Amino acid sequence: MKRAPLATVSRFLEHSVSASNVALYWYCAAKVFHHQFLGRAETAEKLHGFQMHEAVAKESLKKLGPLLKIPMPRTVSALIGGMQAQVSSALKRRLILANTRERITFMAIVPELRCFGVPDEIDCRSGKHPVVVERKYVKRIPEKPWLDHCVQVGVYMKGLAVLGFRQPYGILMYIAPDSEKRFRVELDETLNKQIQTAASQAMELIRRHAEPRPTSNPNKCCVCEYRVLCKWRADFPNYPSPYIVDIETDMQGHCIWGITAYSSKDAELRQFFAERPSRERGIVSDFISYVNENPEAAILSFSGSNYDSRILRDRMEHLRLCENLDDRRFVDMCGHLRQAGLRGTLTEISEPFYRFRHVHLKKGAAWICYRRFLRTKKKGSRSRLKRILFEYMADDVLGLIKICLGCPDPFDKAARLVLRPLDFGKTKYLRAAYLRLGKAIRRDRSDRRQDIEVRLRSSNTRELEHIVEALNSTGFISKISQDKNAYAVRLYGFRAEAFLKMIGQLT
Repeated sequence: MKRAPLATVSRFLEHSVSASNVALYWYCAAKVFHHQFLGRAETAEKLHGFQMHEAVAKESLKKLGPLLKIPMPRTVSALIGGMQAQVSSALKRRLILANTRERITFMAIVPELRCFGVPDEIDCRSGKHPVVVERKYVKRIPEKPWLDHCVQVGVYMKGLAVLGFRQPYGILMYIAPDSEKRFRVELDETLNKQIQTAASQAMELIRRHAEPRPTSNPNKCCVCEYRVLCKWRADFPNYPSPYIVDIETDMQGHCIWGITAYSSKDAELRQFFAERPSRERGIVSDFISYVNENPEAAILSFSGSNYDSRILRDRMEHLRLCENLDDRRFVDMCGHLRQAGLRGTLTEISEPFYRFRHVHLKKGAAWICYRRFLRTKKKGSRSRLKRILFEYMADDVLGLIKICLGCPDPFDKAARLVLRPLDFGKTKYLRAAYLRLGKAIRRDRSDRRQDIEVRLRSSNTRELEHIVEALNSTGFISKISQDKNAYAVRLYGFRAEAFLKMIGQLT
C-alpha cells in the first residue's frame, strides 16, 4: 500500500510551517523568510527570555513523572493519538504539561493547515479542559495583546481541537521586569481566518513561491535582528544589503582556490571553487560579476588584516582582470567587533551562535586538504574531499552571519559607512591634521606585507579626540594611546595605506 506523502512525522515537519513562523507573518513577513534561510537569531533578549522560560518549565516537569517517557512516534496519526492520551492523563492527574528545549511533553499538530508547534504549557489543573499558556518576556506590558502572539496561541489551540478537546480560551502572559499581565485569547472566526491566511502565506514564502510583504513600520526594523541582511528595510529605503564573504588561498596567498559569498538579495550561499588551479581566473571573475550585481552593497569579511580584499586585488592584477571593483566596499569586521567588545578568532566569537564543522582545517590545513583533492583520482574520494572543503569554506561565512544576527549593531554601522559618500570636509581636516601632527613610518619586514604605520602625535588630547571622531566617521577604527610624554593616534598596515591614499599622501 502506498504511504501518504506526509504520513511520517519527519516528512510532515519538513513540509510544514511552525507556529512561530505563522505568528511572524503578522509581525513582518520578511522575518519568516529570514528565519527560514538564516535560522534562529540568538540575541541577548531572546537568550534571557529562553532562560526564564526554561526555569519555569523545569519546575513543572518535576511533577510529571511517567509522562516524560513517551517516545516520539513515527507516524502523524500515532503522534496525534499519543498527544491525546498525554493530555487526557494530565487532565485526570490535574497537572501542567510543560516543554523545554530537551524535553517535549506536548506538540500541537494541525494537519489541514500543515502547522505544528510546541507551546510553553498546557494547563490541565482544572480537570475539565486544557488551557494553552504562552509566556512572552517583554520590556513593557502592552495595553492589548499583539496580533502575532494571539495567532501563535491560536495555532496551539487548534492543535488541541484536533485532539478533540474543547477549550474556552487560551492564556497569553506578558512578563516585564517589574510586572506581568494575562490576556485571554479566544479562537473566534476572525482569529481562525488570520491563522489560515498566515499559514498559507508563510508556506509560500518558505517555498520561495512569493515575495514577502514586509512591515512598513520602521520602528520594527530598527530593532530587528535580521535588519543588516534584509533588503526590505522600512527604516532605510532602497537599502543595498551587504555580501558576507570569505576567500581561501594557498599558504602564501599566491592562488585563490575557493570563495564563499552570501547575498541576502537572493538568500543564497554561493560558492566558487577551482577544480584545479588553472580555474582560478574563472572563479575570481565569476565572483566579481556576482558582487557587482549589487554594486552599492558592502562586502563584509573577517581577518584582522583586510586579507580578503588585499589578496583579491593582488590576484586581479596578476591575472590581468579588468573588472571594476570598488575597494571602499570591503569592510574587515574584525576591528568593528573588537570595538564592540567581542574578541578572539572568528571561531571563538561565533561559538555561542554557531558550531564550526571542520575546525581541524584551520591554519593552513585546508590548503593541504585541497592539494590532496587535486591529487586524488577516485571519484568517491574526490567527492568526499570536495564536500568537506565546501563545508569548511561555508563555515566562516555562516559563522559571521550568526554573529551578525546575534550582535547586529557593529555590522549595521559598518554597512552604512560604505554607503556614505566621502566627506571632503573631514578628509581635508584629516589631511591638515596629518601634515601638522603626523608621520608615516615604513619598516623593512620581510615577513609582513603591510609595513606602514601612520602616527598622529600631540599632547592635546581634545584635538586627538576630534581626529579619532573624524577617522571613525570615515571608516577608520582608531583610538588614543600613550606615546612617551604625549599621546598618539595610530593606524597600521592596510588601514595606514588606505588613510594615506585618502588624504592624497600615497599614490
